[in-house]
Amino acid sequence: MERTPNGFYKDRTDDQLVDYTKQHFNGRNPKYLQKNAYGLYHQLRIRNLFPVLEEEGVIIRYRRNFARESDEGLIEQVKEKYSGKSPKEVQNNDNGLYQVLVERDLIGDLVESDVLVRRQRNFRSMNDEQLSSHIKDNYKGKSPTELKNEDDSLYQVLVRRDLIKKLVENRILKRKIRNFNQVSNEELLEYVRDNYEGRNIVEFREVDGSLYGVLKRKGLIDKLVNMKVLKRKKRKYGLFDEMNNDELMDYTKRFHNGQSPSKILEENQILYGRLMQCNLIDVLVDNGIIVRKRHHNPYRDVNDALRCAEDLMENLGLSELPTEKK
Repeated sequence: MERTPNGFYKDRTDDQLVDYTKQHFNGRNPKYLQKNAYGLYHQLRIRNLFPVLEEEGVIIRYRRNFARESDEGLIEQVKEKYSGKSPKEVQNNDNGLYQVLVERDLIGDLVESDVLVRRQRNFRSMNDEQLSSHIKDNYKGKSPTELKNEDDSLYQVLVRRDLIKKLVENRILKRKIRNFNQVSNEELLEYVRDNYEGRNIVEFREVDGSLYGVLKRKGLIDKLVNMKVLKRKKRKYGLFDEMNNDELMDYTKRFHNGQSPSKILEENQILYGRLMQCNLIDVLVDNGIIVRKRHHNPYRDVNDALRCAEDLMENLGLSELPTEKK
């Protein structure tokens, strides 16, 4: 893209900036603009135009990988964006975040700490379908015991209607296993099917690493794949697809310590591609694991010589360099 004159973006109106961004950066994310068109990025940011561009689908923010966030990090995000909202409202706005909150059992904690609120309903006046829908919206992923502890009146209505078993069968409520090492293989397989069916192995390991470890020790991962409960992610980057950022950095340190990015690309294109995908090149450089090689400037010696000559002329009071006498 051609260079713009100084002050070009600053002199544009808001509408002109929006139109310019549509024309030249449609589908890009803010980070791309920051790197490739900082003047435009700066004006969009200080004029608060990014929300406008996002609404129109011109600028796209990449979704964060909530599965890799700590519980504390997730809770802080909910506090910032959804304080005072109901779990259903969180789900409507960001289902990816909601699903991770459910899997981590954080909905109840967020309600108890008054970050999220449950809308009170008259459960006795609701039919079975309405009750099931309410449980799905507000308590999905909880165990019957957890539901009872959080809302005993609702739990009693479900018991009287004999709905607990149905909610478990429909995978709205979950019967939880406390110690995976003390149950049979059949119970483990059933538990994974009830709670994680359709997930790929990498996602499953990130969500529940302890259960993944037990299944791997018992040789049940392949069986779950054959049962079509879990999926193997298509490996664009081979074994590196199943490595998290820390594992990728450890691998790079072990086999490519002190090398430049271009050298890694030359020796291991698959690893390099995965590092680029995870935005780890700069992180590895910052941590001193890999280094960026400085390109040799063929004019550097000439420039140094000219500077020395200028200093010499100034010290000798010369207006021009002396020439050799013949």
